[in-house]
Amino acid sequence: MDFVYDTARDKGGEFCVSNVDEAVFTKHMGQEADDNYSARMKEIKNNFSFKILIKEGDTNYVASDYAEYKWIPKEQFHSVPFYVFGDNLAFLIFDKEVTVHLISNHEIANAQRSQFNLSWQGAKKINA
Repeated sequence: MDFVYDTARDKGGEFCVSNVDEAVFTKHMGQEADDNYSARMKEIKNNFSFKILIKEGDTNYVASDYAEYKWIPKEQFHSVPFYVFGDNLAFLIFDKEVTVHLISNHEIANAQRSQFNLSWQGAKKINA
């Protein structure tokens, strides 16, 4: 999460996150670390745009101070969240330990960002 924050602070840009269950993030990061990350991101929110796709019906919008949320249908939701930020694509696997698979490549990040934005266009707007 420090890498995501550093990228937001130093480079800005469009941040795309999909298949997020915020409760799982909080469970693995810890409430204090999650709160600190959110507070730091809120301070620099004018540097970037941050879009998050969550499962339809989920109302846990912990990042709403700096991010916009939309719902995707439950049948399209998967348990492997991904982040596209800067020239990076990260897949997160939540098991006993969190595993992050990071690909740092401009073309791959842009391709995944384009795919994300297609999903974003069709996602349900949340009136939160």
